Amino acid sequence: MINNAKKIVVLSSLLSAPVLADYVEFGAELERYNSEYSGDDINMPYVGFNVTPFANSPFNISGHSSYAARLEEASNGGNRNRQEFFIGYRWDFGDLTFAPTVGVRHESFNSGTDVKEYRIFPGLTYNLSDESNIYLGGFVAPVSANDRDRSENNSGSLESYTDWKHELELGYSSKLASGDSYKVSFYNEYQNKSDIVREGAEDNRNELQLRLQYQYQASSEFSVKPWARIGLYREKEDANGQIKEDIRHRAGFDTSYKFNQDWSMGTRLYAQMEERHDWDGTSNEDKWRYYFKFSIRRTF
Repeated sequence: MINNAKKIVVLSSLLSAPVLADYVEFGAELERYNSEYSGDDINMPYVGFNVTPFANSPFNISGHSSYAARLEEASNGGNRNRQEFFIGYRWDFGDLTFAPTVGVRHESFNSGTDVKEYRIFPGLTYNLSDESNIYLGGFVAPVSANDRDRSENNSGSLESYTDWKHELELGYSSKLASGDSYKVSFYNEYQNKSDIVREGAEDNRNELQLRLQYQYQASSEFSVKPWARIGLYREKEDANGQIKEDIRHRAGFDTSYKFNQDWSMGTRLYAQMEERHDWDGTSNEDKWRYYFKFSIRRTF
């Protein structure tokens, strides 16, 4: 926790350098679960930023640093440091915008597991009119993992693996005459872990969601954004081809309030229900997550 605090201080110091910074944001995320899964409860402070090094340039740099601390001492092996660093650029070709971003998410756990995701975001948007567009969001990522032995020996030692992950979203967005807006999209998440041969160890995961979002612009200062993520399909497979479908649904809302041109605050609140099964198909108690985030942003 002390090392992570030092990283946050260093990151904040970098932001005071003489560059044109879009914003710096400080916040905290809290996750709570029903009693069956309360060992996963976490508190997670974070700091994030976005910097435009050159005035009026489409080039930008962004980053995020957080520390997730489990509340139950017995689960402290799951405490996690996370750092993200990305660079992006934007090109406009008439109605088509291409704004790719590349970077890395690095996660290290107290258990010794270390994961680096080398993320590539396509950032494609095509304007259908002045008020509407279609977009391709999300990322693809080769993953470098220093993980617990995945062989039949299950020695518990840490070994190096190369995995794959993507989260992609294809959607439609429209702005209404009232100033409100909405989005409808399909989201796919896929993960594949290499060299898994142990029975009962998850080899890959594939999920499809329908996502709905509406933004109510109550005033120039305040907005409310209710949203829902409806699980259509979610399949997990182990090394022996056993399959279970732990589908999940999530619903909540975001709020944003601008105090002035420089300062604003935001919140996110949601509940998520996830089905839970054993590999033989036996149903377990559903896993409920209750999430809250609070943030303060300074815009420059």
